[in-house]
Parts: sequence; C-alpha cells; structure tokens
Amino acid sequence: MKNSCLLGAMCVSIFAFVATTVNASLVVPAGLSPGYKYHVIFTTKQTTDATSSSITYYDNFVQSATDAAGIGSTIGLHGWLAIGSTDTVDTYDRLASLFSSTTNVPIYNQVGVLVAANYSSLWGTELLGVLNYDENGNVHVASVWTGTEYSDGYSAAGNELGKTFTQYGTSEATGRNWLSYSTSDNFINRSMYALSEEVTVPGVPLPPAIFLFGSGLLGLIGISRKKRN
Repeated sequence: MKNSCLLGAMCVSIFAFVATTVNASLVVPAGLSPGYKYHVIFTTKQTTDATSSSITYYDNFVQSATDAAGIGSTIGLHGWLAIGSTDTVDTYDRLASLFSSTTNVPIYNQVGVLVAANYSSLWGTELLGVLNYDENGNVHVASVWTGTEYSDGYSAAGNELGKTFTQYGTSEATGRNWLSYSTSDNFINRSMYALSEEVTVPGVPLPPAIFLFGSGLLGLIGISRKKRN
C-alpha cells in the first residue's frame, strides 16, 4: 500500500510539473537559450470593424483571441496589445511600454520566424518575416486594421481607428504595406495585429523520456495492485 501511494504521489508531482511548465500553443523560437526574452506577433483569425475610437476595445479584442487560443491569461500573459492608433493614442508610444529594451529584444511570428530584431526595427524598415500567421500558428492572409503610419509607428492623420475611413495593412507584406496598404470604410470587418508582452524562454525543456517515465510509474502502480488482489 505504501509503495503504491508513493508511486502515485510521484506521478502526480511529475505531471503537475509538466502541466505548469510546458505550453504547446505559444511558440518558443528555436535556438533561444533559457532565460532569453522575446515577443510574439500574430494576425487575429477573428475580425472586427474599426468604428471604435477606444484603443481599449482593440486591446480587449486581441487579448480575447489569445485567451481562446490558450496563449493568453491561462499561461500568465495578460498584456497582449493591439497594433493600432487612434486620434489620441499612437502605436509606437504605447507598445514601447511592453519592452524592457527597444533595441535588443527580438520579435517572432507564431511559427518561430524572426520578424524584427528589436522594437525599433518594426517601423520604417523591411520586416524579416511575414505576419500572416494567426494565434494558432495557421496561415492567415488578411487585411488588418492599423490606423498607423509605416514610417514611424504614429497615427495616420485623419485615418486612425474610429475614423470614417481607416488605414489598414496586409499581413502578407514585409514592406510598408503591412501597416499602410490603403484606407476603407471603418464598418468593414478586418483582422488586427497582436503583440505580446515580454516572454521568457523557459528552463531546460523536459525530454520525452520524462513522459515515458511517468507512464511507467503508473503501470507499476497497476501491477502492484493486481499482485495484492
């Protein structure tokens, strides 16, 4: 009985540890060492119109998308923000608050491809990777509301979110069109870009053998109980 309880406790501990340290949905780019910081950017699968002039509305929209995909509040990431500008809020200024350093923390898309070497590289330069992946890591080519100028990350004057004609980009572009493709009536539904708060690469990944070990312990428990019966 004691051996069975001990094995059971060990299994519970192993699988509880795995459940709190492993997340299959949020990408961890290859080659990054444990403790390294990075950000994730994606294009929402869901769409919204651009009639609201409240940036909070768009932040809540992208946070809901991450929560539904399992890469938001459930894993402790409560600070996803929309890449968008209103007539009172500029994208560049508000998103900079997510970075401990705007010059050396990289940004990756949801399949682990480097998009920008740092925050400053998002604006006015060619992106290193495309943004046409959604929160689940699936290809998603879409037009995306931004209200933002490519050159500096500030508001597109007269075409911000909430304006009758709002600026949008396209997720398959790496040049200026990712932010500043054209403008259209704000009641049309389009995607949004979402940018994460800083994510830290977890400690040494657990090898597949740990799962086999746990399964083996469960098997031993079963054998032990059968022998007693």
